[in-house]
Amino acid sequence: MEQMNPDCILNTCITLEHVIPRETAQFFLPLYLKHPAILKLRNAGIGMAGVSRATPGFRLRRIPGFRFALFTCSGSGEVTAGAQTHEQSAGSFCILPAGKEQFYRQTGSAPWRFCWFHLTPDTPLPPAGLPQPFFGRRTPPVQLEAAMKGLALESIHVIRNLAADTSDERPPWHFYCDSMDLAAALCAFGLKPDRSPYGCEALIASYTDQILELLARSFHLPESVQTEPPPDDPFENLWRQVSGSLEKKWTLEMMAAEVYMSVSTLLRQAKRRYDATPMQVLYHLRLKRANTLLVSTTLPVSVIALRCGYDNFAAFSTAFKKEYGISPRTCRREGVGR
Repeated sequence: MEQMNPDCILNTCITLEHVIPRETAQFFLPLYLKHPAILKLRNAGIGMAGVSRATPGFRLRRIPGFRFALFTCSGSGEVTAGAQTHEQSAGSFCILPAGKEQFYRQTGSAPWRFCWFHLTPDTPLPPAGLPQPFFGRRTPPVQLEAAMKGLALESIHVIRNLAADTSDERPPWHFYCDSMDLAAALCAFGLKPDRSPYGCEALIASYTDQILELLARSFHLPESVQTEPPPDDPFENLWRQVSGSLEKKWTLEMMAAEVYMSVSTLLRQAKRRYDATPMQVLYHLRLKRANTLLVSTTLPVSVIALRCGYDNFAAFSTAFKKEYGISPRTCRREGVGR
């Protein structure tokens, strides 16, 4: 087992084989930075990400606790997940589920250059319910690679401006033990940051948005791939899960993952069944639960609002009055559920 910080996503990765030749070059996006744009990537469930140029002899075998996405830019390699082995060439990409043995190796005489992402199990990025490895093809990820390189280059200005005693802003060794200093790593790709930091904040934000949008496009898989056999009544299962955690910040993507549907299928079937959207049903469930708690418990009204998914008490009070015609406090005072 790799020796890593317990708080690190890689702590759940069991490495079985690890051969990275000296000639291999790679850089890691500095996702340890507490920069608003970087936090946006982490909040999207990206635990680690980078670009690698693997040379002959590169081999990596592991059982990760994260989902792994790989996009081949040039050269060739081979990826094995479970019983599936696929050759990867320019334009190939794969998304591999967590908890299964995975093996990657470079093939051919030319270096294998690819972009990669470690995705946390609870990532809001689709496809959240992917039950098995997926191998497909897209046009070579020129834009994605360019955005990742751009973000890394502009981030160097941020790193240089960090206070020397800001220990939580330094690259944790257990995250980046395979990579040299970011500036040096980028030099191995023939990249050097601009001497002027002018506009770097805006560029970092722009590159971050590009990465997220390009990933969302790449992960937009055919419905048949995202779907595995659901329960007899998928909506009953969905609302059971939702009702058990109304405080959660539910999104359409999260709901779709619960029933192994794409978002478009979820919306279409909900409209057909309820003549409403899933978010409208969620709105009703939250207020119904609030009504029940108001008349059957002595919990503070502010606590009830939080338990039903409302961080803002004013918004909760407004929604409740719109639904039931009285305020939450009046409902409690009258002691009559509606």
